[in-house]
Amino acid sequence: MAILGFTLTVGAKCVTASPLSIAVGETAEFYVYLESTSDNIVSLQMDIQLPEGLTLNTEKCVLTDHVADTEQQVFVGSVGVRLYRLVTTSYNFIQFPREKGTFLKISVTADKNFKGGTVNLKNMIAVNTSSKSFTLGDENITANKITIKEGDINCDGLVNISDVMKIVNYLVSPKNNLYTSRMDLNKDDVVNVTDVMTVVNILFE
Repeated sequence: MAILGFTLTVGAKCVTASPLSIAVGETAEFYVYLESTSDNIVSLQMDIQLPEGLTLNTEKCVLTDHVADTEQQVFVGSVGVRLYRLVTTSYNFIQFPREKGTFLKISVTADKNFKGGTVNLKNMIAVNTSSKSFTLGDENITANKITIKEGDINCDGLVNISDVMKIVNYLVSPKNNLYTSRMDLNKDDVVNVTDVMTVVNILFE
């Protein structure tokens, strides 16, 4: 699925993304932010180029609650070596919220070949309510290779109450908080209160 037609380049940077910190063998998410302009964007297409050792989890790339259109869907497919195309479109022609917000979560997994690198969001095209197409500027984010310390969910080198709250916030609102497999401390493939208590126990060791 692709957005076709004559495109115009807009000066404003509409799409940005959060940095990514991930360890070998880990699955983690990062946010893509959208700040819609007066162009009234209703559809967006982008290519995601990943560095060696990262794989996109296509079925886990989801929209957040910032997107008002409940019929809005995300389609993701591979179009090259570590290159993926993402298309999201509104069947109801409801524009994206104009205020900046997290409209998308991208899930990736790092294998033994991952040494860090850059994630490129490129070839971005937006379509507005008047069916006009616009090309948007590229966005590059750093993918940092880290070593996981048990219980350090936010990767700040410490295990404290902030790490507990990271898991709690995800449990309360998983759609609008970033997932990382380091939250699953007991490795049962489920993030729940047991993992919260494991971090608490580490605090008192």
